[in-house]
Amino acid sequence: MRVKSAIWVMAHVRRCNAEGAMALVARRGQEDAGAIYVKVNTLDGRAALYVPAPTGMSLDASARCWVRLPAEGDMSDAEAEAYLSRQGEFD
Repeated sequence: MRVKSAIWVMAHVRRCNAEGAMALVARRGQEDAGAIYVKVNTLDGRAALYVPAPTGMSLDASARCWVRLPAEGDMSDAEAEAYLSRQGEFD
């Protein structure tokens, strides 16, 4: 059984902040089972974007897995925001 998305995100944000990393929630979607996207701002106008991995990439069905988008490197912050805006329409 999977932990609700909202609970998982709150716990992860707390953990990041406790370890000295800045983390925040930029958008909220469906709290029970919404998709979780992770954007890492590299503070140079670029961003690394991690999107939910396709089902079956993990041996543990309850584990959350991400893949980097695009796989070859960072994208501009504006490209990442545009992608997240489009994905937000589905959640």
